[in-house]
Amino acid sequence: MSPVVVVTGANKGIGYEISKKLIADGAKVIMTDKDESRLGEAASELKPFGAVKLDTTSEDSVKLAKQKIERLSPRIDVVVNNAGVAHHSESFELTKAELTKALYPLLSDHGRIVNVCSYLGRLAEVSEPLQKRFSDPNATEESVDSLVEEFLTGVKEGDYKERGFNESMYSIYGLSKLALISWTKVLAREAMADSRKILVTGCCPGWCRTDLSNHTGRRSAETGAKVVVWLAAEVDYDPTMSGKLYRDDQEFDWQTGNLLSTGEVYSTPTGTN
Repeated sequence: MSPVVVVTGANKGIGYEISKKLIADGAKVIMTDKDESRLGEAASELKPFGAVKLDTTSEDSVKLAKQKIERLSPRIDVVVNNAGVAHHSESFELTKAELTKALYPLLSDHGRIVNVCSYLGRLAEVSEPLQKRFSDPNATEESVDSLVEEFLTGVKEGDYKERGFNESMYSIYGLSKLALISWTKVLAREAMADSRKILVTGCCPGWCRTDLSNHTGRRSAETGAKVVVWLAAEVDYDPTMSGKLYRDDQEFDWQTGNLLSTGEVYSTPTGTN
């Protein structure tokens, strides 16, 4: 049976390449994006199972998209949360949580959720007290939200450094990714406790040549998409992978962003992942 896969941010870049590869491999892909015109163009090229307009930052859009997706397929096997923001945006990626919660009841037994994140969301970018709070094994979505609010308040009041947050140009982008990884681990714990044993993982596609990096990345979008496709549909279901982070089909360390198998150090790019 062909898996039904929902891919967000699918009209270009990594999302487009994820959809392209999954469709070529026989998956029933439902492409989503907030730009309906560009989504239509991408869908006309790739011929997916479905294409649905979706703005992950809009509650109404999420509800409407969920209804349309459920009409296309009452069962979903994989959700790929790819739609994201760069460091110049004030948005935070916990908007992924709203879509995931909406689609969660539709997920099949041993379904999968793949969150596209970044090694720039490493714990080392914040103070030790904040590291403990972000990585708390008993963290909740609410506690992660609270940490994000602390950062935003610190930015507004000009004391975010004193609060333990990084002062680099990646602080907003990195914090959004750090929060996303923390939430990924919260969700992974809850989803594996579900009777369906849903597998939740996170992955870093690398610094790719997409609009997000102003096309200055070191990797092609096609290369970046590979780890996402691997987690979504290629690697065998393995509950021990729950909550772990991957790049190039290898696990990376949340503390440092380095590969666990080799210790390879990722240098901070002049753009973003």
